[in-house]
Amino acid sequence: MSKPFCAWMVMFAALMIAAPSFASEDEDFSAVCENGALAPSEYCKFFVFYRKDGGGSLDVRVGDALKVTKPEETRAIGLVISISKYPNIKADIQAADVDGERMVHFLTGSQKFDEVIHLRNEEATKDNINWFLDTYLVNRAAAFDGKARLLIIYSGHGLYGDNNGISGKQAAFVLSSAKSDADPSALYKMSELSGSLQNLSQKYFHVLTLINACFGGGLFGVGKMGGNPDAFTKPGSYGIAAGDDKTEVYSLNPTQGSVFVDTLIDGITSGKADTRYRASYVINGGDGRQITAGITRTNRLFNYITDVYADVNQKLAQSNEHVQLVEPWLGSTQNEIARGGFFFLTDLPVDESGKTISQTYDMMRDKINIGRYSIERFDVSFEPANPNPKPKYNDKFDIPFGPVSGIPGRPEIKIFKAPDIYPIVGYDISAMD
Repeated sequence: MSKPFCAWMVMFAALMIAAPSFASEDEDFSAVCENGALAPSEYCKFFVFYRKDGGGSLDVRVGDALKVTKPEETRAIGLVISISKYPNIKADIQAADVDGERMVHFLTGSQKFDEVIHLRNEEATKDNINWFLDTYLVNRAAAFDGKARLLIIYSGHGLYGDNNGISGKQAAFVLSSAKSDADPSALYKMSELSGSLQNLSQKYFHVLTLINACFGGGLFGVGKMGGNPDAFTKPGSYGIAAGDDKTEVYSLNPTQGSVFVDTLIDGITSGKADTRYRASYVINGGDGRQITAGITRTNRLFNYITDVYADVNQKLAQSNEHVQLVEPWLGSTQNEIARGGFFFLTDLPVDESGKTISQTYDMMRDKINIGRYSIERFDVSFEPANPNPKPKYNDKFDIPFGPVSGIPGRPEIKIFKAPDIYPIVGYDISAMD
């Protein structure tokens, strides 16, 4: 049975919007969690992953886009808020819990984030959310001179005015502690989040906010026209909502997460969301295979989600279901022009012959996790038949990330970086005859 990401649709009293309380200069950040996070002890448990500053290696795609050369010059931080338990109003939403867990694994795994914070259920209070948005994340950005990246995602119930969503009341996130349909202590205004994002957008290179909640388009309302969310080498703050500001969004198979989050992860990891840039780099996988590596840009991802929604709606109509997915929304979340947008990392394996696995996908069909209204997708998992394949050629070589034209001994494989990251654009007329 389809279940919306909204606890109820009834009238509720209007609330005053609290101004964000940004970090004060004299706030004590000397406390250190066991994993190294610079936070008071009561917040340590929310850091589900933390890599010490400068730890690990710098992914060349990040270095190229942000123009940095050392891992300590940048940071990728994720704030995951997932609320699935609503004990007082009997409105649990299992898909939100699945979304939260999947995003944590996604960010700490293939996306190589340096730290991930997870607020879930009763831990996602107003005070905790505000402390991370307006104190911790602000202070962390200051350490990286505008070269850090931030991703925020909320999955849970949303509320907007009356049951038609046209009362003029502002959209809000519903917190786990809600005791009634008019409990101001458990409503977090989307406009309040917008205020925090405006501040964060001035301090981070990229900010991307993902909203999977009914009426999630209520996040928008600020921002200037212009910019390009696919321009990943330029700074900017954008948001993608699973639906508009007046409509419910659904989980068609709650045990497998929401349509929105599942489609997002599928599009990035498979490379289908950004077919032009998913193979911008090639590296040596270390086991005889080559790894085709690239990125997924914000606007391409948004278009992919929109197209998947259209496919799902077609199947819903063919099944005579009385549910349709509303189109997702994309918008700037900063006051000034958002010149560029966030990017995700995409890694695609290729086989020993150098052919990408996409050419053999039709033998590995899978389905996107949206229940019986599934659309077919391609499973990008790949295990070589021989776990220790012998190199085809005797000469050993490393394939560096970089704008080289080919691989030694493999002239059929060409390697180029995405054009955005080359420092010079145009023609060198001095070399022309």
